[in-house]
Amino acid sequence: MITPIPVTHPALSQFRAALLNFASLNVTHETGVRAAFQTMLQTLSQENSLTLVPEQIVEGTKIRPDGTLRDIYNLPRGYWESKDTGDDLEAEIGKKKRKGYPFTNILFEDSNRAVLFQNRQPVDEADLTDNAQTARILHKFLTWQEPDPTSFDNAILRFGEVIPALAKGLIDIIEAERVKSASFADAFNSLFELCRETLNPQVQPGVVVEMLAQHLLTERLFRTIFDNADFVQRNVIAQKVEQTIKVMTASSFNRGEFTKTLDK
Repeated sequence: MITPIPVTHPALSQFRAALLNFASLNVTHETGVRAAFQTMLQTLSQENSLTLVPEQIVEGTKIRPDGTLRDIYNLPRGYWESKDTGDDLEAEIGKKKRKGYPFTNILFEDSNRAVLFQNRQPVDEADLTDNAQTARILHKFLTWQEPDPTSFDNAILRFGEVIPALAKGLIDIIEAERVKSASFADAFNSLFELCRETLNPQVQPGVVVEMLAQHLLTERLFRTIFDNADFVQRNVIAQKVEQTIKVMTASSFNRGEFTKTLDK
């Protein structure tokens, strides 16, 4: 069970102090006051194993929320929109809905008030001058879990959206492991040399990185959906790929946690 955000959390107090400072300087425009909320959200996101990415375009659109929450596998988990303190928040929410913003898990705020939508429905609102209300709505926002697809067609569409993001996240993780883990670097180089010898002497390391990412994404499909548990032992390359991944997962990468992202 994820622990709720305590009302005494320093990030909440720092947020209020920053807003008071902005008010004393007569700063009310969005790009000025949103820095206070962004700092608080960044701190709390990190504590929930999420990363707040400012101004990132939603894939396949021209939509650019003020912030996107991404998990360790690069999947988007939520969106944040900041407005001027003088804006009509309801009117601004309506504009974003008409523009096609994702309302799966999105938090709107104007530094005084916040409104949270999940699964396209308003689920909470909070007075941001109250630490208890602020902690409550941010906890709901940061711990949201995507519901199961309601139909096979919906599952297929979501699968197509999720896989590219997961693949990119995996590639980033693999590349980072090559730098920080000597044992994984050795295993990777051994696989790389085997690929050069048996597949193509011109193969590049990036291709092998993608091979590892593809294996992690598809291994579970072959093992469960196609009832083929031993496919990873069918050839020497597949065996080596599996051995290399086991080296990576022995230290930092949690394969079990990753495969949970594919449960739905």
